[in-house]
Amino acid sequence: MKKWIAFLLILVLGLALYGCDDPDNNGEDKVNITGVVIEGNPTQMEVGDTKQLTARVEPENALQEVVWSSKNEEIATVDETGLVTAVGEGLAEIVATSKSNNRHSRTVTIQVVKPIVYDDPTGVEISTSVLEFEVGSRINLKATVFPNEPNEETGTAGAR
Repeated sequence: MKKWIAFLLILVLGLALYGCDDPDNNGEDKVNITGVVIEGNPTQMEVGDTKQLTARVEPENALQEVVWSSKNEEIATVDETGLVTAVGEGLAEIVATSKSNNRHSRTVTIQVVKPIVYDDPTGVEISTSVLEFEVGSRINLKATVFPNEPNEETGTAGAR
């Protein structure tokens, strides 16, 4: 009878110890995640541009894997590595969510705009109000790029 009691006691103790093991832990200690940080986030992109984002889970010793998603895929898409592609005009929200605790995520907002198209210039006109000047003096020049359309760029330059 004592052998059966000892056997049952060992069996119950063994089952209790085995039941306390976490099979998903793989020998790693669980770390309380405090947040997700996104780095390299642009505030504006042009349609057709791509930008690589990176995410960091805090603290440093937490599992550093995140799941990327876009809340506005008609504006911007993001792949599993964090590469954002601007596909349409508007505001896009890109989200990085901790893989080990989906309650922790970070969202960045990106404004996607049409690309600016510049016409090839046909000429440049440089003008000044000063007709004579001495060596070593400073004058202001005005440069106008043609064609003289909404894409015109005008600047000033100094000369010695």
